Amino acid sequence: VGGHSLGGVAAADLAAREKLPLILFASYPEGDLSRETFPTLALYGTEDGLLPREEAREKAKRLPRNARIAFIPGLNHAGFGAYGPQKGDRPAQRPREELWQEVQEEVLLFLESLGWDTPPPPQALR
Repeated sequence: VGGHSLGGVAAADLAAREKLPLILFASYPEGDLSRETFPTLALYGTEDGLLPREEAREKAKRLPRNARIAFIPGLNHAGFGAYGPQKGDRPAQRPREELWQEVQEEVLLFLESLGWDTPPPPQALR
């Protein structure tokens, strides 16, 4: 399960309840999950104006202790999506397609680490 920004907060709650693998994009859990061990990938952008790097590092302490945390150079908050500029965000420093490629590679590596070539259907996780 995964989500971007506030969607990631909801995804983290579901992952914690159901012990599901979690992918967060510029997000963090509302509560402390640091004692959990379900697989987690948390991606952040170095140019995020809404979740600056130091704040992201601090919030990442709430993630499961085995979480993989990565900062994508040049990526801003809105760059995880395709909804245009966002108030308070900083401009991305690299072309969108290049940034998305790097995000995609991180996600695929994470899924492969779970033994998945492609995500399973939701019912397979129950």
